Amino acid sequence: MGYKGRRKAWIDFSLLPQFSPLPTEDGVFFSGGLLKLPSGKTLGIVRIGVFSEKAYPEACQQAVQELNMPDNANCGDECAKKIEIRTANLLTAALTASAEELRRAGAAALLVDITHNGGGSDWVEAAPRALSSKPLRDPRLAFIKNEHWTTQLEDALKEVDTDLNNHRGPNQLLRNAAATLERAIAASKRPCNPEEAWTTGKVDCSLLVKDLLFASGVLSYAPPGSFTGLESRTTLFHPARYAYTEKRNRLPLYVLVDSDTWSAAEYFAALLQDNKAATIVGELTGGAGCGYTNGGIPTELKNSKAEIKMPDCVRLRADGSDEVNGVTPDVPVPWAHRDSPFQRAQKLFNVLRSLR
Repeated sequence: MGYKGRRKAWIDFSLLPQFSPLPTEDGVFFSGGLLKLPSGKTLGIVRIGVFSEKAYPEACQQAVQELNMPDNANCGDECAKKIEIRTANLLTAALTASAEELRRAGAAALLVDITHNGGGSDWVEAAPRALSSKPLRDPRLAFIKNEHWTTQLEDALKEVDTDLNNHRGPNQLLRNAAATLERAIAASKRPCNPEEAWTTGKVDCSLLVKDLLFASGVLSYAPPGSFTGLESRTTLFHPARYAYTEKRNRLPLYVLVDSDTWSAAEYFAALLQDNKAATIVGELTGGAGCGYTNGGIPTELKNSKAEIKMPDCVRLRADGSDEVNGVTPDVPVPWAHRDSPFQRAQKLFNVLRSLR
């Protein structure tokens, strides 16, 4: 997942007299409160400023303590990965606890504010699942035909083969996963020369491979806790690396977005919208799309020798469109760039008051 940040502050609900902040012990991670609507309905508000473990130093410190790591420990890649996952799980638990506390305080629905959220890390895979009242199926992922992807896919296949050779996990599922990855590897090597467009006026092939993988891996869905102990666990379903639960009795969900909602935050909104698990409120998001995987594919410009990175993947929405088009809200808010913070908050309130 990517990260991008721009202008404008998020919504300041404290400017509304109908809002009352709700102090919780988890508030150090996620601020929130209750918004009383004229209908008598109360919305619970929870703010997620960024989807990145590194943005929550208190959670990182707690993770280090729980892992019994001394402050002066030499932390390599594996160590850092353990801290990131433990931190992500702490954040997921805190987010769930915040939602439950808002319910106990009288909230009839939950509004998750991700305005001015520039994106972040793969922790975003756990956050929507921790709030949704229904299981979430991931969108299709298209990838660029390039050795960058060939290498990643070959590494993923090795993990699946390791589990097959050790007779671990569901045999047929692993065989199907291996077959899918083999097809993906072959497709990543299939030649396609887009420069023909300059000489022939057309391109007879696509640089994208669209129909084999999902944003979550080989599978679009797996229950929480699936594939424990498998080498290929995250290859099969990447969210399986995180601890979260699914429950049907969670609060109805609204997600607040704006033009400064980007990248991983857009994935959060799009995943919930495509699964009909939330109503999206606000304005068209920025449109960062999938971005880069594992550092991306460096490209050197021929004349200037400048090195740039081009996106190497595409997340496809339920209707087949590219997430780079941005997430269109179900309920628009008529914000303008000239709006003061109070005007932005008041315009939002005027829209929210009409929600059922």
